[in-house]
Amino acid sequence: MALVLADRVQETTTTTGTGTVTLLGAVQGFQSFSAVGNANTTYYTIAGQGTSEWEVGLGTYTSSGTTLSRTTVLGSSNSGSLVNFSAGTKNVFVTYPASQATLLDATQTLTNKTIQGGTIASGTAVTLTNQTSIEYTSLPSYVKRITVMLNGVSTTGTDAPIFQLGYGATPTWVTSGYSGGSQSLSTVPTSSSNQPGTGFVLQSLNATNALVGVMTITLFDASTNTWVASYNGYNNTTNSSWSSGAIALSGTMTAVRLTRVGTVTFDAGKVNILYE
Repeated sequence: MALVLADRVQETTTTTGTGTVTLLGAVQGFQSFSAVGNANTTYYTIAGQGTSEWEVGLGTYTSSGTTLSRTTVLGSSNSGSLVNFSAGTKNVFVTYPASQATLLDATQTLTNKTIQGGTIASGTAVTLTNQTSIEYTSLPSYVKRITVMLNGVSTTGTDAPIFQLGYGATPTWVTSGYSGGSQSLSTVPTSSSNQPGTGFVLQSLNATNALVGVMTITLFDASTNTWVASYNGYNNTTNSSWSSGAIALSGTMTAVRLTRVGTVTFDAGKVNILYE
């Protein structure tokens, strides 16, 4: 089901009351509501001929029986509520309600709507000095993508850094069930892989490594809160690494954190995020 607007759509009805209206065919010079498409929603106006009864709202068109349901009333002659239409013919047409319109004023400024999530927001860069995790919480519900940036990140041992996601206000951190893994390649050449399952993994380090890279975590399916991640990075021992993975959360994502597989601490470098 989609919201559809179409030009020059107008029919008539003789339906009375507050229920679904039966459409009787296109007015001469106009097209019928079939232009909207079966089961799609549209903005409508119903106006009584020769009366002061009118209603503007959001409705759903059904091709079987050619009906239009009156799902949400946006304005009416009945103080914004469903109109109990009296007998007689009414015009029913597709419209673009003023309350739903996006408008630019004379200086091309958006005056009546807010574009949520229309900009890329930044977290605060954190300097790593003996932390076991760095958390970014209370992320807005509109977030569909997180970019995590690492600059010179190192640890006190060989445990792999990982990113974990959280949901809820507290949040609840998801610490298992991550698919995927990482692969690193040296100029020697040798390669190694890591698949811990406890987070989106970067690569195993040692105490002399300093990691620089970017991980992008993107919402894949909002209906299942499934996120996918991909990473590319480099460390000062001429190793390149890349990784990918996926995880389905039990709620809307609200937090991300940098942590590690084992018990080492982060002792140098910086981390920050962008979200949109």
